Amino acid sequence: MILMIVFICNAVSTTANHMYSLPDIETDHLPEKLFQHLLDIWPIAVSIFLLHMGLVIYYVRHVIKSEYLSQSDQIMWILLFIFFRTLCFIVYFATKILPEPRLSSNLDIL
Repeated sequence: MILMIVFICNAVSTTANHMYSLPDIETDHLPEKLFQHLLDIWPIAVSIFLLHMGLVIYYVRHVIKSEYLSQSDQIMWILLFIFFRTLCFIVYFATKILPEPRLSSNLDIL
């Protein structure tokens, strides 16, 4: 969510800076041009939002279904995902998903 807000703010400020620096644009049409450029970035912002929500759903689901976490750890991780999001995704992946014991699919042939 924070990434999307930063992206939109950056796009708006960049567009506004470029609009004011161009000599051939009349200031009367500036809001129309700015709105047109915001519509251009809308699909990217929606894509980032949907990707982020998908990651939230994946990680919360993984925490709930994890057999290796106690209930207090599950609550802690879900609250961390809600408040600190992207940073916690990386930490949770590195500490809980990568080292998670997996069933071996290799068959030992004697």
